[in-house]
Amino acid sequence: MLGDHENLEVMQNLLDIQKMRIRKKIDALDDKIMPLLAERYQLCRELLEMKDHNREKLIDDQRRKEIIEKAGGVYGDPEVQTYVMRVYSQLLDSAVDIFMRRRRSWWERLWFSSEDHE
Repeated sequence: MLGDHENLEVMQNLLDIQKMRIRKKIDALDDKIMPLLAERYQLCRELLEMKDHNREKLIDDQRRKEIIEKAGGVYGDPEVQTYVMRVYSQLLDSAVDIFMRRRRSWWERLWFSSEDHE
């Protein structure tokens, strides 16, 4: 018969094994999600470049709202809905933010390089 200390050790080992299994599942999902996120950003960047070139508004508030609502409607669990909606909100904001930083950087390089030649 195991003592209290050994029982705690066995329980901790079982918990460690369970955590490791869950982490492996998360890693497997990440392996699928990450390439899709990269592809999604590339498409967003392409769209943002087209809008920028045509001097259109970069953020379509109605479209953003539709995407976030769609993301929230995927699962019935309110906690999961909130999580998915927040992730998509961050995805959309990040795409525009990264694009704007890259664009600003491009203009700064152009501006400063033209000053150097004057």
